[in-house]
Amino acid sequence: MNNQILTPSSQHLFESIVRAAGNWSGTTPCYELINAQTRGNLTQLKRAKLVTTFRSDGEEWISITPAGKAKAQTEKLPGHEAC
Repeated sequence: MNNQILTPSSQHLFESIVRAAGNWSGTTPCYELINAQTRGNLTQLKRAKLVTTFRSDGEEWISITPAGKAKAQTEKLPGHEAC
C-alpha cells in the first residue's frame, strides 16, 4: 500500500468515497462527491493510487483500487465491507 500521507481534506474525501461505495455497487459517481473544492483532493487520492476514475454512461465514476481497499479495511472505515 502507498504510505503517502493524505491531507485531512483528502482523507475525509476518501472516507466519503468508501462510505458511498456501498450504495453504488462499489463504484461511486463523481457527481456525488466531487466539486471545485474537492477536485484537488481527488487528484491526491489518484496519485496515492487509492482510487481511479473512468467514464461510463456519460458520467465519471470513482473506483477504489486494491490499495484503497486495503487502506479502508486497515482503518476499518465505515463502509469498508463494500469495498
